[in-house]
Amino acid sequence: MGKIFYCFTVLLFLIGCSSKNSDYNKSAVFWYNEIVNSIAISNFDRADEHFASLHSEHIRSELIEPATLLLINSHIKNKKYIMANFYIDLYQKKYGHIDNQEFAEYLKLKSNYMGLGKAKRQQKLLIDTLDDSENFYYNYDKSEFKPFVVSMIESMKLGLYTLNEHISSLYQRVDKPKASLFYKQKNEDLK
Repeated sequence: MGKIFYCFTVLLFLIGCSSKNSDYNKSAVFWYNEIVNSIAISNFDRADEHFASLHSEHIRSELIEPATLLLINSHIKNKKYIMANFYIDLYQKKYGHIDNQEFAEYLKLKSNYMGLGKAKRQQKLLIDTLDDSENFYYNYDKSEFKPFVVSMIESMKLGLYTLNEHISSLYQRVDKPKASLFYKQKNEDLK
């Protein structure tokens, strides 16, 4: 919740900063093209500003959905996962109907998975993303994204297994056999 609030605050700040120039009251196509051009030159802050203008000036525009998807994928590709998740949440709220709920959930999994980095530093994100991925696997049995989700699940299980082995080894070295056994048992449960 805090990350979403932070992203929303940054987006509002960007809207405020964008009012200093004379680019307002433009068409939705203008703002969409500005988003595309900003992404093309890797100026993601500017693309976010243009999206804020598109979204505020043309709230019912059909271009908001593709612009949102464009920003989601661009932020994921450029490892800006907090912003990607901000746009995914926005996408789910605005376009989260039954037809594309599966796709939106997959995008969130992909963003969280890509943002994992080092499992030792992000244990909670790893465990939560693994749980969410397994839920996706069971909830969307015939999903076209299932092979990707299976791959993510196996990769995260391997990461969690390795993490538990390191923790177990650490407890063994500091003479805490019960704690060491606890983490070894966690790995048995992963199999």
